[in-house]
Amino acid sequence: VSEGTIFKHFSSKRELMLSLIDIIINEMLLTLFYTGLPEILSKEYDDLEDFLIVLARNRLQLVEKGIPIFKILIQELPFHQEIRDMLREKVSKIPLAEMAKDLSIRGMGSQKPGGEVIMTLVACFGGFVQTRYILMPEYFQKIPGYNREADMISFIKFVVRGLSPKEES
Repeated sequence: VSEGTIFKHFSSKRELMLSLIDIIINEMLLTLFYTGLPEILSKEYDDLEDFLIVLARNRLQLVEKGIPIFKILIQELPFHQEIRDMLREKVSKIPLAEMAKDLSIRGMGSQKPGGEVIMTLVACFGGFVQTRYILMPEYFQKIPGYNREADMISFIKFVVRGLSPKEES
């Protein structure tokens, strides 16, 4: 497609980028988010750690498929309020609090409010994904004996210990 044809439909490069980001969020990111999720949420698990390992394994497979999408979003989010607003609006429709409540009812939740638990998990997992898959993948791949599965399980165990209710002494 020629540049002239593109600008018949979009008045600026910014408008083109925002249209593409909107498609990425609506069509790709949300599809990736929901892929396999109902099946994972419908199963019974021994504890929160087992659930999070299954969930993380599934999510990381999807992340690997969508790395170019995530890179674009991560690069552009800090500079464009419109993209942050689009993402916030779409994410706000995901029933995260209900998911947290369901886990709590099944004995796998935390004593913390559901929204706080979900936001903590999202922030932790987001940092894990960014460092291992987007910002510094070559660093981790060069570590002798590095194993993504073992790294992910170690990460999940750390998160679970941090979120588990502890007896006060």
